[in-house]
Amino acid sequence: MKLILYFTATFVSASLAAIDLDGQWNQWKTNFNKYYSTSEDEDNKRVVWEMNLEYVNAHNNDVQSEFRLAMNEFADQEPSTRPQIKTDSVRVYEDIEHNWTFLPATFDWRTKGAIGPVKNQGQMGQVLPIAAIETMESYEFIKNGRSIPLSLQEVVDCCIHGSGLVTTVFNCIHNIGGLCSMADYPTHSSAGQCRNTSCTPVVRNVGTMAVAEGNEDQLQIAVLHFPVMAVIDASLPSFQLYRSGVYDAPKCSSTKLDHAVQIVGYGSEDGKDYWIVKNSWGVNWGMQGYILMSRNKNNQCGIASDATYPV
Repeated sequence: MKLILYFTATFVSASLAAIDLDGQWNQWKTNFNKYYSTSEDEDNKRVVWEMNLEYVNAHNNDVQSEFRLAMNEFADQEPSTRPQIKTDSVRVYEDIEHNWTFLPATFDWRTKGAIGPVKNQGQMGQVLPIAAIETMESYEFIKNGRSIPLSLQEVVDCCIHGSGLVTTVFNCIHNIGGLCSMADYPTHSSAGQCRNTSCTPVVRNVGTMAVAEGNEDQLQIAVLHFPVMAVIDASLPSFQLYRSGVYDAPKCSSTKLDHAVQIVGYGSEDGKDYWIVKNSWGVNWGMQGYILMSRNKNNQCGIASDATYPV
């Protein structure tokens, strides 16, 4: 009799767990407007979602975890294998001068109105041009006080070849005479063909300033001048499912870089230094589209491996 009761209780417990998972799955689909073309596709996504749910719960229940994860809109996806982003092989590093006797302990360009809204390109897409455009828009605001939405399509058409660049992107922007506004150079049917002679540039720069590879002290000084575009390793599932806190991922690479972001400031929290990093995966990811990435931790995730800004 006791054996029968044991198996009955086990069956009921398993059934309730399955019902709970069904409820969570359906609520998650509703929250993120998820629809699948076939039942087979949904079943496959559900398997990945359940694996990620287990991963998120295990991470968040670990008392040693210093940052939090969430079942965000990417929770039905395995970490994407993105191609490495390659910039030109010839890099010129310059000493970045500053006039501060003591560097500010915290700094955030968002409080100065220099940072535009968070974009959403998903896990794939033209991430390098987005980060470059955002950095150019910030550059123009800081230099001339103008907020002008610039043409993403122009950078794609004129500066990007596959996942790599003709030259460092800000040098390319200078070489083509500057950037037109988004209104004057919109997305078009002949995408891929550079048509920058069809519009008048509204923002110009003279070239690129590069942070010495791996030098976070120099990167800190650079961020005090302008927001900086950085190419990083964002391949780990903890980055994909990041929610809040200072992201500390020693397993990420400082050389295999597959994602571009904009560094907009820095600070410290409970003794942990961080960079304030703007992503382009929408406001439902991370901290309303932002992540606090570890600072002064041996160039973690390559935050200073390929960091540049326009001049």
